[in-house]
Amino acid sequence: PEATVDVFAQALRRGDTATLRTLLAPDVLILEGGGAERSAEEYLGGHAISDAAFLKTAHIRQTARMAKTDGDLAWVATESDLHVE
Repeated sequence: PEATVDVFAQALRRGDTATLRTLLAPDVLILEGGGAERSAEEYLGGHAISDAAFLKTAHIRQTARMAKTDGDLAWVATESDLHVE
C-alpha cells in the first residue's frame, strides 16, 4: 500500500489525472480541510487541480509513516513538512 500511496502522490504533483483516476475507486470518499469529495470524478474535477498546483512547487519532507493491512483493507498515514514560497 505504501508504494501505491507514493505513486498517487507523485501523480498528484504532476497533475496526472489519468494515473490518479486508475488509483481511485469511483466511490472514493476524500476528507480534507473540513470538506469532502464523494467520488473520484468530484475530486478529479475540482480539488485535485488545486492540490496539484499547490504541490507542484512545494518542498516536501516526509517525517513519519505508518501503514496497516487487514485482509483486503489497507491504510497509510504519512506525516510531512511542506514548504512553499
